[in-house]
Amino acid sequence: MEGEPKPAQPVISEYQGKPIIGGQEKNKHLDKRTKGTQGRSTKTNTPVFGISQRNGIVEAEPVERVNRKTIREILKKQISPSANIITDELKSYNGLEKDFKSHSSVDHGRNEYVRGNIHTNRIESFWAILKRGIFGIYHQVSRKHLDKYVDEFEFRFNSKDIDDNKRFALMLDSCSGRLTYRALTAK
Repeated sequence: MEGEPKPAQPVISEYQGKPIIGGQEKNKHLDKRTKGTQGRSTKTNTPVFGISQRNGIVEAEPVERVNRKTIREILKKQISPSANIITDELKSYNGLEKDFKSHSSVDHGRNEYVRGNIHTNRIESFWAILKRGIFGIYHQVSRKHLDKYVDEFEFRFNSKDIDDNKRFALMLDSCSGRLTYRALTAK
């Protein structure tokens, strides 16, 4: 049933939501920059939050904010309380051990990327593929359609080990309805 936590998985899950999709203000002409948009600003960029199960699937979605409330709502909806959570050092992740079996983190800011079996390499790999795909194939995407692009790369990542014929059939099976130009371009 939708909204209920998934059953406990026999693997460690890693969670992280960091990529900001959009151009950096420092790379824009002075007259094109938006004031107050340094760092993780969402005025001109859209954050994407992702969940990766260790050796399992990746789920990602654009979000309005990457804050404690947003993260907790997504995780409680998607993840069993018996999961072990692994994140980076983002402060919004503090206190996750209260809602889940355990919470460990690596501190990328201090050049810590792996500590034993604690790492976020799988989700970092997904972010690299997503950003490389968006900037290399599409060059830019709108906020309106970002969720569709994220879904595309989520599907590519999760089906990378399936042969092409089965992957194509799986993609066709997941299609529903018809997308008209009018619906695509509506404001």
